[in-house]
Amino acid sequence: MHTKEHLELLTKAGIEVPAMEMVISNMVQKLIDSLYKPHVKLKFVRDPHRCNELGVAEEPINWGSLYVNEVSVYNDGYKVIIDEAAPDACPSFCAYIEKYMKAWGWVVYVETEW
Repeated sequence: MHTKEHLELLTKAGIEVPAMEMVISNMVQKLIDSLYKPHVKLKFVRDPHRCNELGVAEEPINWGSLYVNEVSVYNDGYKVIIDEAAPDACPSFCAYIEKYMKAWGWVVYVETEW
């Protein structure tokens, strides 16, 4: 996983890096994936302990299909649209994504939609 600073240094050095939108999409999807745990029969299921810890367990989220739909340049950062979570009803989930991305140097604004 790359921090924003690391990718900017690579770019300045003339090293080709993926589009920032793709990098952000992949990082956010990994954050989403970290809310799941492996299951023998179902492959992956929501990790109730992790979700409770983050305060997202009771938010209206379709855990079977949660994914990053779109990333675009927005204001001083990027807008990330995540599908399969109720619009304007998942503040803890959005804050979780924004918090970790900010810690890694990325300003993101998360929106959810069905």
